[in-house]
Amino acid sequence: TNYNDSEKVFAVSATGSASVNPELLKPSAFTNGTARISIIDKVAGTVRLSIAEPGAVIRSISKDIRIAPDRLNSFSLRGPGSLQVQAGTRFEIEMIAKDMHGNTITEPINGKGVSLTFKGEAEPKLDMGSIPDFINGMSFLRLVSNKAGTFVLEARDVATGSVGFSDTIEVINAPLHSFKIFTPLSVSAGDPFEAS
Repeated sequence: TNYNDSEKVFAVSATGSASVNPELLKPSAFTNGTARISIIDKVAGTVRLSIAEPGAVIRSISKDIRIAPDRLNSFSLRGPGSLQVQAGTRFEIEMIAKDMHGNTITEPINGKGVSLTFKGEAEPKLDMGSIPDFINGMSFLRLVSNKAGTFVLEARDVATGSVGFSDTIEVINAPLHSFKIFTPLSVSAGDPFEAS
């Protein structure tokens, strides 16, 4: 069919958050029965393209088109729910790999390529051999800090420079476990002495 000779205009739409250009295909858009349509979607998932005459009941609908996440751009770091942990107690940090549009990266990412930096008074340490690989965009860290204080965790992908920061996490004192008493090793009878 030579659509250039036609008076028909076709409406173009897409599912979800995808946008299409043009939204109306005029006869002049067709060359040898073919027209170009530009589709953009920043949300990973599936999208379908639909073309019909305006007001028509019958539509042409494409098969599902898969929109994959873009490249690694940042990390989303989630600490314990209360953002408060007890000194000497293990806790988890969830790391989620994100693209520039906020989609979770689905391709595996090597955990050994991620460096961790702790900023603050607390001194958390990784309580596992190494950073686990990211599976379906997620990796879980087990940490422990024996020193009270606050800290912020920075995760950085060495290859891309992609970075993410946790909220401030507070490490509070553990319950009293024991006292340390310091006394002199010997004193003369009748002499007062101090203990601390």
